[in-house]
Amino acid sequence: MGAISSLGAVVLTVQVRSGGLGQGTQVAVVLPVQQPPAGSATAAPEEGGQGGQSGELQGLHVLVVEDEPQARDMLGLILRDHGASVALAEDYDGALAAWEQQPAGVVVADIGLPGQVGGALLRELRRRTELRGAARFVAIALTACGRE
Repeated sequence: MGAISSLGAVVLTVQVRSGGLGQGTQVAVVLPVQQPPAGSATAAPEEGGQGGQSGELQGLHVLVVEDEPQARDMLGLILRDHGASVALAEDYDGALAAWEQQPAGVVVADIGLPGQVGGALLRELRRRTELRGAARFVAIALTACGRE
């Protein structure tokens, strides 16, 4: 287990486990959640966004960008079950439209979106955030590179 810190505050914790060669690897990344200030763009949960299992993400707005429908829906369900309000997008343009409607405090994005260079969406969202002078967001990049 290792912790990555910045200016004395823990930014994230990473745990890696494996049963040995050929047994696969389990990686857990834990990100601390800070509650947004009252009145910020991430403070109000989306209608129906509270799932009921726990409220540990209450008040956090998350944008999930994933072109695979089952993965996108599963991420949205899990996040809502933990109290987050969630916007789902299947591609670059959909993500930008969702961002314009309501900027997110966390963006979970597939960096292998069809027709896009990895990370282009996150760079564009950072650019728009800086132009507005808005609070920065946490970015989580996902990818699934399968081998047959």
